[in-house]
Amino acid sequence: MTDFPLKRREFLVGAGVSGLGLVFGLDLKPAAAMDATTGVTTGATASVVAQATGAGVKMAWVRIAPDGAITIMAPAAEMGQGTTTALAVVFAEELDADWNKVAVEFSPADDKLYANPLPFFFGMMVTAASTAVMGYYNNMRLYGAQARRVLLDAAAAHLNVPASELITEPSVVVHAKSGQRLTYGEIAGFATLPETLPTMSEKDLKDPSQFRLIGHEIPRVDIPSKTDGSATYSIDVRLPNMVYATIVRAPVLGATPISVNDAEVSKMRDVIKVMQLPPDRVAVAARTYEAALAAERALKIAWSKTAQSEFDSDRAMEEQSAMARDLGKAGVQVQNTGDAPAAIKDALKSAAKVYQAEYRTELVYHAQLEPLNSVAWVKEGGKSVEMWAGSQTPTHLTRSVAEALGISPENVLLHRTYLGGGFGRRSAQDHDWAVDSALVSKELGQPVKVIWSRESDVRFGRFKPMTAQYLQAAEDSNGRLTAWHHRLVADEALAMTDPTRFEKGKEFPRISTTGIRTDYDVPNILVEAVRNKLGLRMSAVRGVGSTVNQFAAESFVDEIAFARGADPVEMRLDLLQKDPIAQEALRAVAAMAGWKKGEKDGRGVSFIVNAGTYLATIARVTVDRKTGAIRVPEIWIAADVGVPIMPRNLDAQLQSAAIHSMSNLLKERITFKNGAVQQSNFYDYQVIRMSEAPEVHTHIVPSSRNPVGIGDLGGIGVGPAVANAFFSATGKRLRQSPFLPERVLAALKS
Repeated sequence: MTDFPLKRREFLVGAGVSGLGLVFGLDLKPAAAMDATTGVTTGATASVVAQATGAGVKMAWVRIAPDGAITIMAPAAEMGQGTTTALAVVFAEELDADWNKVAVEFSPADDKLYANPLPFFFGMMVTAASTAVMGYYNNMRLYGAQARRVLLDAAAAHLNVPASELITEPSVVVHAKSGQRLTYGEIAGFATLPETLPTMSEKDLKDPSQFRLIGHEIPRVDIPSKTDGSATYSIDVRLPNMVYATIVRAPVLGATPISVNDAEVSKMRDVIKVMQLPPDRVAVAARTYEAALAAERALKIAWSKTAQSEFDSDRAMEEQSAMARDLGKAGVQVQNTGDAPAAIKDALKSAAKVYQAEYRTELVYHAQLEPLNSVAWVKEGGKSVEMWAGSQTPTHLTRSVAEALGISPENVLLHRTYLGGGFGRRSAQDHDWAVDSALVSKELGQPVKVIWSRESDVRFGRFKPMTAQYLQAAEDSNGRLTAWHHRLVADEALAMTDPTRFEKGKEFPRISTTGIRTDYDVPNILVEAVRNKLGLRMSAVRGVGSTVNQFAAESFVDEIAFARGADPVEMRLDLLQKDPIAQEALRAVAAMAGWKKGEKDGRGVSFIVNAGTYLATIARVTVDRKTGAIRVPEIWIAADVGVPIMPRNLDAQLQSAAIHSMSNLLKERITFKNGAVQQSNFYDYQVIRMSEAPEVHTHIVPSSRNPVGIGDLGGIGVGPAVANAFFSATGKRLRQSPFLPERVLAALKS
């Protein structure tokens, strides 16, 4: 990790003549017809922008060496979700590669070459919201097939036989009539790319019945190195003459330092320099991280006052609740069918049944295991920089660092690493934690590793917005739901975490409204979102808006079911009569959990459709009525995620998401007083412990649809399922998360 003499462009120029074998430049254009919600593509075709010299690659890059080694480039970030393996499996499937010969490398940071094809990422490299596999799937298949066709054509010319007589086995081209066989490595030793690569379409792809990699148990490529400790995270990087730095930011957004005891702290052991980084940072550089951390804790900084210096999160929650109930304040329409407000008014006039309820969720911190960190080495007097960092949006990182240093993004060389947890925090456009190391390195003229302390990460973090949600529903005299009105009040995290995408998306609140649409068969539906600008640091957090929106929506469905004396599963099945895929998932989870109609045994159910993913969840809870502690011994999840690329990994993702969501629901919250965060570390920002983790049972519903998301989405149904199970066990309803013991006790006494 200390010697990088070969630059990316030098490699691309020389690759075709350097003995590396075949280098394919593959143009992955967004498919002709792509659904912006599900990412499902149809009518896709492949085209070429590159030759064997590698002069132009877009998003996918495969090298086949004369020894048969196949290297597939991974454009998506790897933060434990297994995406690098999944995308390589898709490519290797159509290439008909021997998986034992496949290696995977991170792609360079280059939007022109590696952008996520989904339209709402606007041509940028983004790994977020469970979209990597669904975004790249069709295109990765097309270009794997294209590479295979090139090998077949080269082998046909070499053997002087028609290409139509050739077939492939794993990494081998076979001519059955003559018995001749050529390995991919042998072909790579003599083949050259044609002037124009063959154009492929979906008719050239394998029939799914022929898959030997997709849908089978393929070991993840990142597990061995993570197990033996050889995997590289940016926090592992060591460079010659490298120093360490920590950063203290303004406790209130917009504040600036008025005074700093820099002279005193500069005298501490191994401290090199205390410096102010405009506009709102104080950095401490030292010879060791321990020294930098000790100096950080010794800093005494007076900060300026801002409009946010009086912010109080409890007061803000009450204000948002009032806004949610204020039906005269219209919001941005997310879903509008028929006329829900009129239908509800008619129901009130006719004395038909009208239901209403309010739900709240508080601010949540990312709590990723690896603290925010990066390594920077500013060179040539500030004209260029090398960076080592794990990022969910690597091209945002290079642009932000370039802007901070006043150089061109072309002069920022990013070495991408694994992420020790992202959950959205490592996707922010400004990459504050990466810019820190670049600025300090420029100041000192040597390599710098910045590591945010956990206290800094919490106090200066970017949080999942708090929400207040007000729901109404009406039914007719036959007991059929006729109207559904869901109002969300929240700030929009995308406005801060990625203002470029927010602007290009015409300021639609994409993150806060994720998953809020209802798929139940109701003739009149209005779903709307009111933005409440809080002036806080905001960010997407795993599950984005879906977890909190469905906590409200599916809890409300449950309230209606019990008020009507209906079984919660049966009522949902009735509302899903037009969607057999949904019904199959719901029936599957009911069978898994042994659901018994009409029993109140501490079990709760939820059902969600999100971006093409069908999730049915059942949770079982126990409640300690003396302490207010909720335990969740078991969770069952049935999911239809389209074609399962790696079934075992899907199971791991579902378990991970379920536990993460449960931790958010039961324990996690950030509070503000006088504009500042009150929590600082895991002793006062509690997360779920191993001893509290549930046993998670999963079932992947067989499907032939294109893959959809699951990494973020697997936990969406957990919150409402646990909330509904609590009601089943106690007859009381919890409407504000997290479900802290004091709130549980208050509910039990109510």
